[in-house]
Amino acid sequence: MKSFIITLLCLYLSSCHLWPFSKKSKSDSARFAASDTKNLPEESKGIDRESINIKRSESRSQFSIQFKTMLPSRCKIFYWNQEQGFIKDDAAKELPCQESSAISFFETIEDIRQDSLYLIQIETFTKENLDEVSDSIAYVENPTSAGDVVELSDLRGLSQADWIQEITAIQNIFPLSSAEVTQKKLTPPLSLAAFKQSIAQRQNCKIEDISSAGTPKIWLVDKDLNLEYINTKGYTSASSVAHPHEKNRLKLNFKFVQSGLPWLWIYKENGSEGQFSTKGAARLKQVDIVWGSTVSLKNPSIKEDDFSTIPADDDKNLKIEWSYTAENPFTEYSTILIKAASLNNPTQELSCRLSLQDNTVEIDKSLMRQLGDGEIHLEVIMENRELNIFPGEERNPWLLTTYDWRVAKITH
Repeated sequence: MKSFIITLLCLYLSSCHLWPFSKKSKSDSARFAASDTKNLPEESKGIDRESINIKRSESRSQFSIQFKTMLPSRCKIFYWNQEQGFIKDDAAKELPCQESSAISFFETIEDIRQDSLYLIQIETFTKENLDEVSDSIAYVENPTSAGDVVELSDLRGLSQADWIQEITAIQNIFPLSSAEVTQKKLTPPLSLAAFKQSIAQRQNCKIEDISSAGTPKIWLVDKDLNLEYINTKGYTSASSVAHPHEKNRLKLNFKFVQSGLPWLWIYKENGSEGQFSTKGAARLKQVDIVWGSTVSLKNPSIKEDDFSTIPADDDKNLKIEWSYTAENPFTEYSTILIKAASLNNPTQELSCRLSLQDNTVEIDKSLMRQLGDGEIHLEVIMENRELNIFPGEERNPWLLTTYDWRVAKITH
């Protein structure tokens, strides 16, 4: 039951980790930094891009920086915490480079926070005048990869609107006939392309150690709520009320679902009314466990007495098949999340995040054996997402996520 409770809590808590952040392309990364550098020089006078090597130590306590220039140069290195923003300003710290001109540089940054992500900007000067920049590059640290070198010339014309800093998140919990609405700050902010990539993240089945937190990924942190109300009509009808236990959060309780009708969301934010419409959300129709025999999981429940019971067959692979209603599967961003853990070994968890369209997965028997003996709790969770963006308007994106699930206990 512990794994299932953790999953449910993560839907409600304000600081759950989100999907792993994959490595950005130059065009995506370019949206994460800015510079007032003008008149970039000819390539022959600048920094040799192929020579740039920036690494963070395993202890996360320092950066080592190596690069070469085409001509003898002097340099300045600026660095700042991404929580300060993505534009170099007076809060950025400066690391003076070696005093004499050179073509090869090796520098170390030490006074950094271990729990934060950083941006590093390198400026070079071929003349003695350190006010006349010859070339500049920026390095954007990523949560789960080394980072990206960004051409500052790519940043011209970009504005703050080119990355996502805040979203309005709606979490519909169909088995509980309710929804919760929050507004969240992304740490760190993401470009629209990177955000879409993160919510569409897939992961093959593997065993994870859930006893350690690991390195920072992306956090969605609750912020002050700018919404006065939010109402729904059509597919579901409900009016928001203040959450009884959480501040900066609204709650809606649905009494019924009218399949086939559009789903209209009407809200008031910062004194202005708005609305958007989607189709009704997809829900799980059937989940079958094929493991020796075939067992169809019961309708969703959070009561252990209602769990379907499946006898383990350690000599065979575990096969899971699912189907869902076709009203609005949002398949580009929607996933099936499978989790399994033994009560005797709660630190080891089987985890898969698959495309909703896959409809089936076969989990190798060796992975199931790694969970150990004893009762295993299995969860099959549909995360059905729609992203609503409003080009040309000063409105944050809305991420609508509908959850449906089936649960079972596996006995040995």
